[in-house]
Amino acid sequence: IFSDTGSFFTQLYIENEYGCSDSITHEIIIYPVFDINIPSAFTPNDDGHNDTFGPVLRIGGYQYYHMKIFNQWGGVVFNQNNTFWDGKLNNKLCPNGFYTYAIIVYDFLNKPHSLTGSFILTK
Repeated sequence: IFSDTGSFFTQLYIENEYGCSDSITHEIIIYPVFDINIPSAFTPNDDGHNDTFGPVLRIGGYQYYHMKIFNQWGGVVFNQNNTFWDGKLNNKLCPNGFYTYAIIVYDFLNKPHSLTGSFILTK
């Protein structure tokens, strides 16, 4: 059992009843866990709880992400890398309602993972 990510070498050694022996060494690479959680709502009211929207990513499992957020008419209200959305467009808080997101997360091997969905902004 490996307790952390990394590269580990394992070795198997065998010897029969006549004294003949052999061994083999094999490298095992344990990758970080790639885990994403996208909230279904957020409340940008500056109370210190759920004030921003973005993907919750397990540390070490990704390189970076790009996020676009669209209003109900398909207009882009947010388009940034590695930044959570504060619910504002041009420094003005957006209205309550449903919004959609398109997020591309690049994992530790730089492989893209596309995520789309919707969420609620409520003040």
